[in-house]
Amino acid sequence: MSPRIFNLFSEAIHWILESIHRWSIFHYLDDFFAVFPAHADFDGLSCIFDGVLAEIGFVKASEQDESGTLVIHLGFQIDSDLMEVRLPPNKLTCAIKAVTKLESQLSISQAPLE
Repeated sequence: MSPRIFNLFSEAIHWILESIHRWSIFHYLDDFFAVFPAHADFDGLSCIFDGVLAEIGFVKASEQDESGTLVIHLGFQIDSDLMEVRLPPNKLTCAIKAVTKLESQLSISQAPLE
């Protein structure tokens, strides 16, 4: 399936969950992130998500299905208890090295930044 067609399905899933089910949801490509109150029925919400995916002909990657106050989304650690978003240590080290290298240069072309 082409990326453009897949993106249309992701947009449809997002629209259904946000408009029909009133979810507070975000997505990037095929990664979805939803926020619910602490007392929410996660099993029921997960069934709704599974049902929407099934209706369109998809299944979720259960290994990426997380709930709780600390979740990982797009490589970021999101901690709702501490109200923090963190990079894991390996990504933080990589980001610091990249910024340090940029600081030492007088100019840089756009290509290395992509």
